[in-house]
Parts: sequence; C-alpha cells; structure tokens
Amino acid sequence: MNDIKLFCYNNLKLQQKFEEEDSYKIILGLERSINDYAKQLKAVKRVIGVLERWKNEEFYNKDISYEVDWFGCYKADENIKELTLSEAKKLYKEIKVKYDTLFEVFTDAERVHCKDNLGGLIDKYFTDIE
Repeated sequence: MNDIKLFCYNNLKLQQKFEEEDSYKIILGLERSINDYAKQLKAVKRVIGVLERWKNEEFYNKDISYEVDWFGCYKADENIKELTLSEAKKLYKEIKVKYDTLFEVFTDAERVHCKDNLGGLIDKYFTDIE
C-alpha cells in the first residue's frame, strides 16, 4: 500500500476542480490546526515557565510536575494532565515541529506567489498569541 501520494500532480483539471470546490476546506483546516498548535505551545510554555521558576525553590526536584491547562486546545492530548520540566520541554519541541511545518506552508506560498512582498502574507494574517 502506498502511503505517500502527490496532490493534484500534473493534472490542471483536477487542480481547478479542487480550487473551485474544496480549497476553502483545506484553508479552514490549516487555520484550525496552526492556531491549535499555537495554543498548545502557549499552554506548555506556561508549564515550562512555572517549573523553571520553581527550580530555585527548596521543594523542587526533577520529578515535580505541574498541571497543563489545555482549555481552548482542540487537538491536545488530554490524557496528559501534568508534566515534569523535561516532559514539558520534550512535548514543546514535538508540538513546535508540527507548528513549524504548517507555518512553512505559508512561508513557501509567500516565497512562490508573493516574491515582491515577502512577509506580506505573514504580516497580514498572523498575530502574536496573547
């Protein structure tokens, strides 16, 4: 079974059909996923921040954990309730790879289709997370 496939490859009619009928579905999916990964990164970064501050306290040890607040995260692994500092850092890296991969879709599209205005799409549609 082939699990690697090309998308609308060398098929202009199929590409036009996709653009007319289904492209908005992909955009909505990308938007939901990249925003969710950003929210997950924020939640895990909060845990890392708390545990980093606790490192200087007497009670701290490498096995101490802090609860993750996944509120507002659609795709988060809700089985993960608490993280140690090393677990949080590892999870942050894993989520960041996913986020960066989706972000690359936008930067590549910009590089190919907006050569005269690099950064324009990013500046126009991306905002800092609070």
